Amino acid sequence: MEVLSSRKRNIYFGVLTLIFLVAAPAVALYATGYRLSSNFEIIKTGGIHVAVPTSGATFYLDDEFAGNGTIFQRSFFTQNLAPGIYTVRIEKEGYHPWRKQLEVFPTFISEARALLLVKDPELTPIPETLSDIGIGTTTANTRYREILGAFSATSTGLRGAPLGATTTVAYLGATTTVYDRDGVGIWLDDLGLHALWLRKAEDYPYVFCAFTECTPEILVWGRSSEIRHFDFLPSDNLFVLLERPDGIVVAELDTRVPQNVQPLYLSEGAQFRVIGNVLYILDGKQLFEVKI
Repeated sequence: MEVLSSRKRNIYFGVLTLIFLVAAPAVALYATGYRLSSNFEIIKTGGIHVAVPTSGATFYLDDEFAGNGTIFQRSFFTQNLAPGIYTVRIEKEGYHPWRKQLEVFPTFISEARALLLVKDPELTPIPETLSDIGIGTTTANTRYREILGAFSATSTGLRGAPLGATTTVAYLGATTTVYDRDGVGIWLDDLGLHALWLRKAEDYPYVFCAFTECTPEILVWGRSSEIRHFDFLPSDNLFVLLERPDGIVVAELDTRVPQNVQPLYLSEGAQFRVIGNVLYILDGKQLFEVKI
């Protein structure tokens, strides 16, 4: 093996040193999220993270396929995005699709939580009577009667709301009674159904912030006369159940467009109640426990 001369070694060392000096800043910039734009400008990138309630969904970014969720992966995360507004769409067979416009900022991960309701929710009938086949008699179902009682109970101090914890807050120069859960209060007035952030402004959930501005209030539904009853979705204070003349729907609390409202159970006159984080639907005399 020929030994390199001192001159060649110096040349190789100089070339490699030059490559390192040129590449190291580029690698460092890339690792920290900087990219070269189409205008040959160095820009700082951001990302998008969307939590999804079910596995196996398909993700689209600006109508282009961006990946499939697996049985272990429910969330959608993409990074190295140039600042700007992107449309995220999430679909899964048997579910209503969801989409949202999200703005990406430099060094910032824009968050969202997808409303992805199954088109045919699992309904477990709760019979009004129980039959004893052995002796051929029927008896009243105590559970049916107990749950039915919740549908006739009226809320105290809050129009259209369920029985439960209420809080009186000062808002826009007046006192307002809201039904609250974990810092989010909802109430119904002549203007519609509102959601209000009850805690510190610096702790705003992302749903109360549209692009660069945050607001303490979200108008969830603007047609007050259509809402007969409302409640939070069980175990989640960012989605609201609405009882309308045409049936029951779920609306998301989010100032960013579009505001997704998906049907849960469409049947004229159907009612719902949430009792101990369990959702029940009453359609005529038929009573169901609902698994979403």
